Amino acid sequence: METIHEINSKHASQNASVTRGEVMRTLRENKAQSIRQIKEFTDAEMGITATFALMGGQPISVEGLLTFLLINHGTAHLEAVKTAVNP
Repeated sequence: METIHEINSKHASQNASVTRGEVMRTLRENKAQSIRQIKEFTDAEMGITATFALMGGQPISVEGLLTFLLINHGTAHLEAVKTAVNP
C-alpha cells in the first residue's frame, strides 16, 4: 500500500493545476472507453478468478474486481471528495 500511496501522491502533484473542466472531460472519455471494453468480456471471462495482492491475496473474479474498482472504490473516492469539500 505504501507504493500505491506514493504513486497517488506523485499523480496528485503532477495534476495539481488541472481544471475541473479537464477532469470532467477525462472522466467522460474514460467512462466511454471502459464501458466499451467491459462489454467485450464474455461471461466465461468475467468468471475467471485469480488472487489479488491488494486484497490480501484473496481470490477474486474479473467481475468482482471490476465491481470493486469501478463501483465500490470509486464511491469511496467520491465520499472522500465530498468530505474534503464540505467538512
